[in-house]
Amino acid sequence: VVYFEELVRKHQLFIEEKLVINQTPAHQPFRVFYLIAQKEESFTETYLTIKSSNEQYTDQFKELLKDYYLQ
Repeated sequence: VVYFEELVRKHQLFIEEKLVINQTPAHQPFRVFYLIAQKEESFTETYLTIKSSNEQYTDQFKELLKDYYLQ
């Protein structure tokens, strides 16, 4: 992650958004998504946890995928 962010800066680009994903609160992040821009804008960092500690999908995760599931 640090290497990638340094590489972005080296090429005179800017990280506009960063999404950090972990499986549960007890797990370390396993994915990081970036939105890269050519101009410096505001920076947003968001964390997404897929399942809560009781193994239920989090509300944030369900909201993200609601359009892909049948009701």
